[in-house]
Amino acid sequence: MAVGVCGLTGTPTAGLFPAMRGFAIVGAACIVACWLSPHSAAARVVVPSSGQQSVELPDPRAREEANRHHRQGWQYLSVEAWENARDEFLKAIRIVKVFPNAYYGLGKAHMGLRAYEKAAEAFSMCRDQYTMLVGSEFTRQLASRQHRQDQIQELRDIIRELQNSRANQNRAAQGMPQSRQVRDLQGYLRQIDDFERSGRSLTPEMSVPAEVYLSLGSALFRSSKLKEAEAEYRNAVKAKPDFGEAYNNLAVVCLLMGRAREADDFVKKAEKSGFRVNPQLKDQIRAKS
Repeated sequence: MAVGVCGLTGTPTAGLFPAMRGFAIVGAACIVACWLSPHSAAARVVVPSSGQQSVELPDPRAREEANRHHRQGWQYLSVEAWENARDEFLKAIRIVKVFPNAYYGLGKAHMGLRAYEKAAEAFSMCRDQYTMLVGSEFTRQLASRQHRQDQIQELRDIIRELQNSRANQNRAAQGMPQSRQVRDLQGYLRQIDDFERSGRSLTPEMSVPAEVYLSLGSALFRSSKLKEAEAEYRNAVKAKPDFGEAYNNLAVVCLLMGRAREADDFVKKAEKSGFRVNPQLKDQIRAKS
């Protein structure tokens, strides 16, 4: 996947490395933050720990209504109707409190609206709910497992709807790849599904899809929280060791923090995974090494 170019200017770090303007921090299947436009961190969302509270499934009617808003939210995201998408995800979350996929979509909508602190909050809640759902006490509960399986099926249905949408069919007819939202969701679903099928013992942190860590890191980056962003990118590569986008973003963060040699190591890892790193980024790293 190629690195895109972001043209944002006038950011808190615009005076740093001016020759590097235009490189992008990338997110799952799309640019989610320009690397010269970091942002502020959202406080970590506190979620009840395992053993304190069990997952209670909503009644079928409520779940169906929440799913309807969730699906509509992704439809709006696919056409970049950010405000409408945000509103639909919020409606879903008001009905079903434990709904990590809806928080993930909400974070995407806030990123589109450049509301980066709110995006970080949403991605943090998504991360923490996945951690909660795989906690040792929760995994013993049928309700928790059923809840995760329902989320997986819901994502499959959304992907199918987006693939069958007129906009996506028009892209296919023109020989263009599927929309970035479809590709994003496919990667997101793949990891969730792998965890659910594996049957192996997972730590709560390992249960979080790498795309969530990547998106959270990019929201934090846009808030000028480089250390926090780096931590989330590192979590992303722990969850998905061949995650080229996360290695690319780590290279950018390390370069901005004056660690050019480490940045070069991450570039090599990104390229080893098959990710195409921007040549100008590599030039800047060599100049600082």
